[in-house]
Amino acid sequence: MVLADSDEQVRVKIPANGNREFDQTPVILNSAPEGPGARADLTVRVKGQETTINVPIENGTSDQYQPYIPFASP
Repeated sequence: MVLADSDEQVRVKIPANGNREFDQTPVILNSAPEGPGARADLTVRVKGQETTINVPIENGTSDQYQPYIPFASP
């Protein structure tokens, strides 16, 4: 599977017949089109098919998301 925004893509391995818990092993994109609190479109590609999902942009400043953000600021 590939997750991509407008200028970056990250390959994500998912075991056959398995799943990936993103809150346990996060995927980090280093750039974002907007600041924290905004939302951004990501393209998800799997075996030649793709779809777009809209996800929140977080940097760890919101307490509720700190457990899910690597290197979250206190």
